[in-house]
Amino acid sequence: MIHVPLGVNADRYMERHLHGTNWLFLGLEHLAVHITTSQLKGKVDRSGHPQVEHLLAVSDMSKEFFYNFLLVLICVLHDVFEDGKIKARELSRSFGPIFGPLVTFGVKALTKEEHGKFNSDEERDLYLRHYFDQIIEAASKRHFLLFFRQMWQIPFAKLLDRLHNLRRPHGGSEKAELRMLRETIEGGDFYRMAIECRMFIPKCLLAKYNEIFDEILYRAHLRLAELTAAGKC
Repeated sequence: MIHVPLGVNADRYMERHLHGTNWLFLGLEHLAVHITTSQLKGKVDRSGHPQVEHLLAVSDMSKEFFYNFLLVLICVLHDVFEDGKIKARELSRSFGPIFGPLVTFGVKALTKEEHGKFNSDEERDLYLRHYFDQIIEAASKRHFLLFFRQMWQIPFAKLLDRLHNLRRPHGGSEKAELRMLRETIEGGDFYRMAIECRMFIPKCLLAKYNEIFDEILYRAHLRLAELTAAGKC
């Protein structure tokens, strides 16, 4: 039994979403859920909800469109380096010599570098610009273990992460929410990342990628309009 904090039943989660899938993939996802719940135990997000709920929700969303085990693993684990104590070598070793390097590479690509207090908005913007450049660069690399294909799962996971954040209350300050919204829409670094990474998405998945991106833009513009009407911008 995997014990997920604050009422999240991991066994029920696994049973609901992996029925009929390959047992190897089921085991890998079960392991990913175990690592995430262990690393983020007791941690809450800006809204006061268990942080692990966000990662499991992003993983759920990936399965609404199709099932790709590597995408699922990256979605489940995408915050463990940033907010947990596990090291890259330990995570890689947990998933073995074939899947470990791929999972670790994907999670590291979505991990922001440690930073202190920002001295200005310009310094914060530069930091985030570097982060999104990191995602683009990681997605562009070809991997021997993927028969020299690119890891489209990295930008796909980032889009799902942003979409889930837009579907729920922000929970932070209005200034932080405005910064995230402006980063998301046209002219922002998230928008630039999503556009540039389109070239790495397989043609058979591009329509789904665009569908997710369209909803992100719709929700971001809608929320900006609401804040503007309320005189918060």
